[in-house]
Amino acid sequence: MEPRGCVADYDPSSQKLTVWSSTQAPHRLARDLSSVTGLPEHAIRVVMHDIGGGFGQKIPTQLEDVAVVLASMACGRPVRWIEDRQENLMAAPHSRDQELELELALDEQMRFTGMRARIVGDAGAYSFNAASPLTEAYRGARSVPGVYRIDNFTYDITIRLSNKSPIAPYRGVGLVAAQCARELLIDEAARRLGVDRFELRALNIIQASEMPYTTSTGWVFQDMSFQETLDKAREILTDGATAPRPGMLRGVGISPFAEPTGLGGSGGMQLHGFLSPSHDSARVVVNTSGKATVSFGTPSMGQGLETTMAQVAADALGLPVEDVSVTWSDTSQAPISLTGSRASRGAVVSGGAVGLAAGDVKKQLLAVAARLLEADEQDLDVRDGQVWVAGETEPRLSVRETVTAGFGRDDLRSADQERSFEATRLYDPPANYSNACVVAVVDVDPGTGGVEIQRLIAAEDCGVMINPMIVEGQFLGASAQAIGAALLEQVVYNEDGQPITSTLVDYLLPTAGDTVRVELEHVETPSTATWGGLKGVGESGAIGSLAAVVAAVADAVAVRGAVVEKLPLLPGTVWALLQEAGEGHPEDARTAGGASEAADASPRRPVPVVTREPMYPGHPALVSRRTPWMYCTHT
Repeated sequence: MEPRGCVADYDPSSQKLTVWSSTQAPHRLARDLSSVTGLPEHAIRVVMHDIGGGFGQKIPTQLEDVAVVLASMACGRPVRWIEDRQENLMAAPHSRDQELELELALDEQMRFTGMRARIVGDAGAYSFNAASPLTEAYRGARSVPGVYRIDNFTYDITIRLSNKSPIAPYRGVGLVAAQCARELLIDEAARRLGVDRFELRALNIIQASEMPYTTSTGWVFQDMSFQETLDKAREILTDGATAPRPGMLRGVGISPFAEPTGLGGSGGMQLHGFLSPSHDSARVVVNTSGKATVSFGTPSMGQGLETTMAQVAADALGLPVEDVSVTWSDTSQAPISLTGSRASRGAVVSGGAVGLAAGDVKKQLLAVAARLLEADEQDLDVRDGQVWVAGETEPRLSVRETVTAGFGRDDLRSADQERSFEATRLYDPPANYSNACVVAVVDVDPGTGGVEIQRLIAAEDCGVMINPMIVEGQFLGASAQAIGAALLEQVVYNEDGQPITSTLVDYLLPTAGDTVRVELEHVETPSTATWGGLKGVGESGAIGSLAAVVAAVADAVAVRGAVVEKLPLLPGTVWALLQEAGEGHPEDARTAGGASEAADASPRRPVPVVTREPMYPGHPALVSRRTPWMYCTHT
């Protein structure tokens, strides 16, 4: 949310470099700077403090970081570069500029039998970092089948170069566009076939009884709640149904999805097709005061990792959370995280590392306490900073006393039983996923094209929640960004290919008046693949909410024969769609104001209930539509 910036200070006498940078991956930056400058990595210290939000743009090493470091080394003085908003909008990496064209085949029983995707991505002028031209398009293509049984799937990707700023990741990388295109296509199929849109999805959604389920792109779904979250969102929608204001077009958008989380080595291979480096370590130390210090390399950038990691460590150690302090911002002190903070991986990966390390330290505490109390370790536990013996009503020792004795008494130490009350652990989880279903209700003013979001409903499942308040904050913040992306945000180039979106007067961000209270419900399905049953949630709101809002607008204007094919849905864009479609559409009955928000314009015929059989491509019931994702108006 804030522009980029860095300060470099090279000391010629010690040949050491200190860099303060607004980065999401401090250890990655140190490694890249080492390869550029020739300095050994241990001589480079990267410090990252609060960066005001980093939603992907600050993952790659910035060209300006390198220039500032080289300038400092050349002159032997500190050098500072702070980007202003105009520079950020015009020259920082952009994202999500691509077109998607999807085709969906269904059989006579309305089961999805095949899908094709053709994706054209704009890489900008050059590759910003390794593989960055494929950042959006490739991840998007792999996620197109989503939560549905689509065994026959093929995709084709074309990457083009242009004079635009190169692309970099942005919250919900690739999945946002693919989710939007696929759900628009399923809605179009339901309208043409005259069936209920919820029921068509329910017929084709992957059921819990079918898991583990491997999709056509290699995603392995286990411990998911696709049907449950779809049903929950529909229930909330029905319970609070209201009528639109007279003259308004009411639309409902439905968006069930899965989000890859906790990106590690095996997860990276499944998502990207190549090995994704994952080395995330955490160190837990308990000192003689009985307090714990937790250090990890995955930086916190507003997602509350300081709080959640303190909670994980406190729970695993048996300490009050106020007795745990957390550090993470300095590569000279924090354990390595090569990947950094990205891809909804903080809680899953760092939480697993912290939990494992804290568990090791607790074993040391119990071993010493067992010697002191002449008890069996299996009969001891640590709660609230005290050591308890099973069956007793009062604690016998404190953690402080245990650690002090472990350090100070020779009879408690031996060559094979040194007690450091410290542990460092690495955690690289297998591929894992969270899921949710978002439903949006909007009213469209046919006279102005203005879109009013009436309701945003979400049923999400991120497994075991460490801190429900932080989970909700992550989802709500991402949903606000999704509203901006759907209805407001656009980088515009003029007819000469020059960027003209240079201030926040031109680049519209959502304000409090553009957002809406999210009706959020939680479903907890613990993951059997991760430590503690955790799943990530950082990008869910962005992935699901945008598709829901766009699909709701598309549903509203469909009664006039208009088709949504381009984003963002600015009032002028929506108004033009309605004008092109023509006035007086015969199915414009919903504008009278008496219809419920769950109503559809098309007549209903029942969706058949069938058992699953082998699917096959090439069925003549083919629904095809072009659903481009366009953030820039000039190529």
